[in-house]
Amino acid sequence: MPSLLLRPASPARARTGVSLMFLTNGVLFSALLPRYPEIKAAFDLTDSQFGLLVVAFPTGALVAAGLGGRVIRRLGVLRTNAVGSVLLAVALAVAAASGSVWSFAAMLLLAGAVDALVDAAQNVQGVLVEQWRGRSAMNSFHALW
Repeated sequence: MPSLLLRPASPARARTGVSLMFLTNGVLFSALLPRYPEIKAAFDLTDSQFGLLVVAFPTGALVAAGLGGRVIRRLGVLRTNAVGSVLLAVALAVAAASGSVWSFAAMLLLAGAVDALVDAAQNVQGVLVEQWRGRSAMNSFHALW
């Protein structure tokens, strides 16, 4: 019986793989969102303070967005996505378990930076799969996010 790992690559399998990349990325971040009210209360923050705190994620993404191409060229698309997804999961888990507002902010900043790199890698891989398949699939990838 042939192993799943030894099956030849195909456009359909590649599409499934990229779809799972997008789904995983969406699940990781959405796992923290329902805890926001609890985190806000635990740190005893006002609405304004909490708003400033959660801006750490997009700030990290903005800071790292320009590095995506360089990282992908150095590590490759698949490695950037795999390592980045693990780092994103760790950063979000540490943020969720943070005992201080500063460590929470630092982990959100890191998560945002890593997410920007993972997002770039996912989109590059999505374009490669579209080219291989000869038709568009990007909307379905993003729908899974």
